[in-house]
Amino acid sequence: MATGGTGDAPGDTLLHWVACTLVRSREPLTRTAIVERLGEAAPGAAHTGRMTAVLEMLATHTMFVDVTGRGH
Repeated sequence: MATGGTGDAPGDTLLHWVACTLVRSREPLTRTAIVERLGEAAPGAAHTGRMTAVLEMLATHTMFVDVTGRGH
């Protein structure tokens, strides 16, 4: 699976999958909810690895805003 490197095809990145997941949601999603919806499509071993991968991606891109004040 691609994770957002320069050689990835559009739509085949974690960034794209998370953005699409958020767009399709009718309400804001927590990182846990994002990981649950992505399932095994998200990179990482088991739930903890997927949570870490999504956290790193969210923290890297300023378009994702933490509305809770508790961190992504």
